[in-house]
Amino acid sequence: MAVFGPVLNGLVTFLPLIGPGLAWVLDRFDVVSYKRRLSWKNVERGILRLETAVRQSGFDADLVIGSGRSGSLVGAWLAGELGNKPFATMDIAYRTAGKMRQTEVDAPGFAVRGKKIILTSSEHKTGQTSMRELALLIEEGAAEVRCATLVQYTFSLHEADYYSFQLEREVDFPWRLTTSFTKRS
Repeated sequence: MAVFGPVLNGLVTFLPLIGPGLAWVLDRFDVVSYKRRLSWKNVERGILRLETAVRQSGFDADLVIGSGRSGSLVGAWLAGELGNKPFATMDIAYRTAGKMRQTEVDAPGFAVRGKKIILTSSEHKTGQTSMRELALLIEEGAAEVRCATLVQYTFSLHEADYYSFQLEREVDFPWRLTTSFTKRS
């Protein structure tokens, strides 16, 4: 027997009338609109976990660079927790022109040569953006670059040096209030 279930991102889902079975249903069926949403409290805990991991590793960064809009939020917060480290942003935008995929890089406005850097992101999905940014920073002369992310997905091709949560499924973040947060090409 199916009943109207909870509204998930505006869609009414049909779920069995079995309380404990709800988790089973969501685990076995791909509900496209269903994403676990991290709360601001989860983000705060995650940033503090990153700070602890960086300090325990003994890595003393000269600079924190936030990757993109979400990574900049994480990076600015982490830079403050690490003792007000200098902070910059970096962004890679992917544009599709015809069949060609072009990469546009908005790099930090000051030199990274000889600096130890923490590159932050909110999540590591494929890891391709981080790998491109790492390569660019090394090419620009950074002494050492380490990656820190709130969410490391198990399916990512690149593992961050520091992460707070390792997940199999994508999550949403509290600063993504609408789909327009993500820059579209």
